[in-house]
Amino acid sequence: MKISVSIKEQACERLLHFHPKKAIARELGISASVVRDWSFFVNKGDFAWISERSVLTRKAQQHQAILYWIEHYPIGYSDVARLFGIRPSDLYTKIKRYIAHSPSEHLPDKIRLWDCLRWHGTGDAMVDKARIRKMVSERLSRAKTKEQLDKEVNDILITYECLFQEILSDCKDEVKKKELQLYHEQLKQALASRLPAKY
Repeated sequence: MKISVSIKEQACERLLHFHPKKAIARELGISASVVRDWSFFVNKGDFAWISERSVLTRKAQQHQAILYWIEHYPIGYSDVARLFGIRPSDLYTKIKRYIAHSPSEHLPDKIRLWDCLRWHGTGDAMVDKARIRKMVSERLSRAKTKEQLDKEVNDILITYECLFQEILSDCKDEVKKKELQLYHEQLKQALASRLPAKY
């Protein structure tokens, strides 16, 4: 349903006077989620939404928001949308599309971590690291002697270092590259936590 400029102007004025969002929605007969989205725009000093039918030209903000979401995951996408002054629904769609085309799809199943992502920011910050540690532990638990342990460690390092480097070298998308680098660091941290000091 198209919302008139008049309604948008009234909503904007009330938001600027700190009226409750639900009250604004009720009084103007519009969705509370729409008023919430507009409040994000207003808080960033963005008033283009009043005259525009839809706000779909915030590619720069969306790109920055995805970068921020990856770096600070787990964090709710609505919180990130509020921070960058974009619609949560737009950011949600962009994140899903990004993940669907992520180079992580080419990584081995054991270090593909998308199943543990929670879109509403309810995840445990340690979930991803715990899964990587579990994968490493499974490999290292096979070793019965120090020599076997050294071999497993060497195999893990060579295999995953080469794999990450190959994918990173072919990746031109800075957002995707940053994500892969984060997972690479998590893998190295997991290995370091299980090894003697000399490693």
